[in-house]
Amino acid sequence: MPDATRLPLIGDDTDDPRLQEIFERTVAVGHGHVPNLYRTLGNAPDMLRSWITFAWSLRNDPVTPRALRELVIVRVATVLGSEYELTHHRPMAIEAGCSAEQIDHLGDWRSHTALYDADALAALAVADRIAVGDPIEPAEWADLRDHFEARACVEIALTASFYVCVGRLIDAFDLPLDAPIDEPSDT
Repeated sequence: MPDATRLPLIGDDTDDPRLQEIFERTVAVGHGHVPNLYRTLGNAPDMLRSWITFAWSLRNDPVTPRALRELVIVRVATVLGSEYELTHHRPMAIEAGCSAEQIDHLGDWRSHTALYDADALAALAVADRIAVGDPIEPAEWADLRDHFEARACVEIALTASFYVCVGRLIDAFDLPLDAPIDEPSDT
């Protein structure tokens, strides 16, 4: 396993039982491989375990639709210019039910509002503010609250914030892209 630019990528042959368990679980839950982000975070195994616990709870335990969260994630990745996250989450978004057209227009979603329902528009406005670090306007938050209960608002804000963190870490670690990821068809 080659090293990342700034930190080693921990290989599958690790002798750390904590990492072996995490890596095996990652492959078993459908990743098919251990992402380079996890291999880098594996330099601090307990932090990786905590990271995964939080990340997977965002993925598996929410009340908001997966497609909506994927739109938020891909929008944040687009704002940050995170090729790594775009490469990973574009196929996830399509698998979750987003159309390729929706994803393709996230860079300028405000000019293509007809592609998104009112829930997505409210979530994308909040995600934009979080991605660039601007305060959320009261009208934007009110719109979000008009569309979602409190728990869903927390999920949307946490998802956007978490993926800002992901993008910043990818930049900090100067992570190489993982092996090519097949994109499912949206038809």
